[in-house]
Amino acid sequence: FEGGFYQTLLGKVANHWQPYFQGDVVLTDGEEIFFCEHCLLYDGMRSQGINHQSQTAAGIFQTVGANPGWEYQFSAAVHISPQSGQVRLGIDPTGQTNAEAATVIWSATNAVSQWSPLTVRATAMASTVTVFLEARDLRGPAAHFDAVSLKVYPCPPKVARPPIDCPPPEEPPTEKPPEEQPTHQQQCIAWNRVDPLPPT
Repeated sequence: FEGGFYQTLLGKVANHWQPYFQGDVVLTDGEEIFFCEHCLLYDGMRSQGINHQSQTAAGIFQTVGANPGWEYQFSAAVHISPQSGQVRLGIDPTGQTNAEAATVIWSATNAVSQWSPLTVRATAMASTVTVFLEARDLRGPAAHFDAVSLKVYPCPPKVARPPIDCPPPEEPPTEKPPEEQPTHQQQCIAWNRVDPLPPT
């Protein structure tokens, strides 16, 4: 998140990301759900913080171009106090932007007392994929995300080739096959052949 943040009605969100919040939002003066963190960091000088004390979900998403059939691995370093809630990463291989869609593939954890890696992987089904960072059911300190990366795997994972049962080699013939007799057409071609004239 070294590319900077921008101000939204719900707080500060990393550039190129869009915020979302499930349910009704009630904020007091000065309260923000999303914020730029400068102290609790995994790498660099900024991390994305999410803080909402409610039994719902808040997160950010970004849609990027993709090639159908290629695999995309989305990774991030996540930090959340034990018993404080749940953080998760998601990929929608169809490119939709609804975090509640059944097409989103999630990877989640809810017992991280230090920075830990979280990864999710999916095969693109459209010309775009959407990635999500989300905090759910927060009941304590804020959740933090850092060191986000999206890796592309154009080739499918290598799979061991199954054994192939080959038939035994054929025995060579013991008798010489009869010579093929020229057909009438072949004979006509041979008879009508004109030898080239010798050079003069």
